[in-house]
Amino acid sequence: MKIGITYDIKEQYGFTSLDLNFTDFLNVADVSFAKEELEKCGHEVFLLGNAQQMIHNLNQNISVDLVFNLAWGYRGRNREGLIPAILEGYGIAHTGTDSYGCSLCLDKIQTKLIANFLKIPTPNFFCVTKDTWNQFKDASPLPFPIVMKPSSEGTGMGVTLISSDAEYRRTLDRLRLLYPDEPILCETYIKGDEVTVPMLENEQGLYAVGVLSILDAKGKPIELYDANIKTSHTYQKRLSTLPREVNEAVESYSCRLYAFLQGQGYGRADFRIAEDGTPYFLEMAPLPLLAPYSSFNLCTSLKGMSNEEVFQQIIQAACRRYKIVSG
Repeated sequence: MKIGITYDIKEQYGFTSLDLNFTDFLNVADVSFAKEELEKCGHEVFLLGNAQQMIHNLNQNISVDLVFNLAWGYRGRNREGLIPAILEGYGIAHTGTDSYGCSLCLDKIQTKLIANFLKIPTPNFFCVTKDTWNQFKDASPLPFPIVMKPSSEGTGMGVTLISSDAEYRRTLDRLRLLYPDEPILCETYIKGDEVTVPMLENEQGLYAVGVLSILDAKGKPIELYDANIKTSHTYQKRLSTLPREVNEAVESYSCRLYAFLQGQGYGRADFRIAEDGTPYFLEMAPLPLLAPYSSFNLCTSLKGMSNEEVFQQIIQAACRRYKIVSG
């Protein structure tokens, strides 16, 4: 097949690698890895770039059978849905979730509301918007500690643990300046284990690959999985050793919620596990990182899956959806 790769890297937007306010980008090595793996699978691969570059390339009559979408976009609640929407307009098949599903999953507040509807536990929360600023700007209605984060960012951007009124007001002002068009999600901090659940789709449907625990550098439960930790890689990851019933619960919650959100092909759900064993859903990633250092890649590797097998499963899921006969 002829496969185009879409992606965003910091250099396309003028950011440096040291800027942790905006970290939701791939790097050149991540793109090269995807290209090499797709070529190992026997595909002819074209680099289409970000949304603007992709449109230019498509208008230059670059023809592909399928787009392998790795682009998270920049700014706005629809940024992850932008390339899928453009491809839908062009009538071009793509891997992963569609434009609506990507935008919905990116909105942490909406996914928490849907989790509540499905009776999936999620931390108590409130959100600070332009309309509720005066109501919440001076004091939190939830007891400390709480976690604050912009509602539509990833890779730990803006995630902050708050333990006092002064920290609350200072962080709220900072996040409002950095992410002026986004509600700020404030939720009860869950002390315990951080786990992530990669999901793939096969002929039978969506399934959880496994449960991966995120630990600090000493192998203890990580306090907060924020942008600084994620980008400095000062953590450990291993298959969960939590009780079987806890692992089964987060796997079931992940697939049930992602299916309800109409996620497609592959995805990842993140949870905190309280000290009493209760799993609390945090957020859903419809386009999780597939690079060698990613949680997704590590979990599939530990479960005995090769990179080629993972990429082929993602492609085959897209081919089934679009009724493409893959070669």
